[in-house]
Amino acid sequence: MNYGLLLNSGVSLLIAISGGILTTYVLVRKRDPKVLFMSALFAAFWFCITMVYLLASARILAAFFGNYNIDRILYQIDNAFGGAMAIPTVLLALYMLTRNRIAGAVGASLVSVVWAVWVVIMTVKGVSGPTVSQWHTDWDQVSSAAKYIAIFGLYLPTVLAMFSMFFALFRVDSRMARYRLIMTAVSMILTATLIIIEFLTTKPLLGIWIRLGILVAVLVGVFGYFPPKGLNDRLESA
Repeated sequence: MNYGLLLNSGVSLLIAISGGILTTYVLVRKRDPKVLFMSALFAAFWFCITMVYLLASARILAAFFGNYNIDRILYQIDNAFGGAMAIPTVLLALYMLTRNRIAGAVGASLVSVVWAVWVVIMTVKGVSGPTVSQWHTDWDQVSSAAKYIAIFGLYLPTVLAMFSMFFALFRVDSRMARYRLIMTAVSMILTATLIIIEFLTTKPLLGIWIRLGILVAVLVGVFGYFPPKGLNDRLESA
């Protein structure tokens, strides 16, 4: 049996658990009502990541047991969640830059249209494969247009939008808030960038290392909200 697939499924599940912790904490923690809107958008991003890797874990597990039909269906669904992370990210970025929800909503609406078109093309044209390796099952989108839309219309705008979070540092007073914002921004940028690389790579062994990198990137975000006690004490005393 191909136990590399089990390892990949396990790593994906750890990413999903970490993303789920972030989603839950961002939603339930006490906060200033002024940042409630931004917190919801952060949570939406991490929810998308959680679903991507929860579904990835399930589909790779299905492949391990030879059920490639379920693998294919879950691949298409987790792709849809992966593209959807662009929507809250662009809305968050535009809101941070302009402090105008309408501007953010317009940008997010445009991205939503791109995402919807991409999902329709991906669903209608379907995927080919799978290519089964020791570490991974790889499906290929039949439509070249779908690939380009995913990369240039969804994933790259997501990464670029995330850099806008660093501009918010100029509006933050406390060390804890700056620390949390920096860690979150770094985590989100690394996660999205590695997802793009994983989307493009055709080497299965490289894919599992990238997925381990995504796990580390998500854990950076976790440590942003749960810093070690010594560091937490210094940040709160500042």
